[in-house]
Amino acid sequence: MIIKRKDVAVIHEIRQYIEDNLAKEIPVGSLCKKFGINRTKLQVGFNQLYGVSVHSFIHQARMNQARNLLADTEESIKVIAFENWIQEPQQLHTRIYQTASNVSDAIQEQDLRLIVCMYLFSADRSTKTADR
Repeated sequence: MIIKRKDVAVIHEIRQYIEDNLAKEIPVGSLCKKFGINRTKLQVGFNQLYGVSVHSFIHQARMNQARNLLADTEESIKVIAFENWIQEPQQLHTRIYQTASNVSDAIQEQDLRLIVCMYLFSADRSTKTADR
């Protein structure tokens, strides 16, 4: 599918909107309605321009923001997960505990923050590889 120049401009606007509104719910259908583009054009065009689906881009952007907040602030993991629409912070905790070897339940918050950062970095890299 060939993307028209005006559709490319709209897709760039959508990307900027997503980046500016990560703390909000961003359903693809509402993006289509808001920017006057059909779902197929958006999905195909977004993938052609950025190499990932709209959903994957939103997820990656939120994870990057969460990783930056974990590294740069003292906010709790739960608050950062909530603010970045990571739907199941407990699931994130569970995955992190499962991937970190020899981690006890009594782990210190600072240690957990480091593990979360490492997990998010490795998850981000594996998502990029899987999207190719």
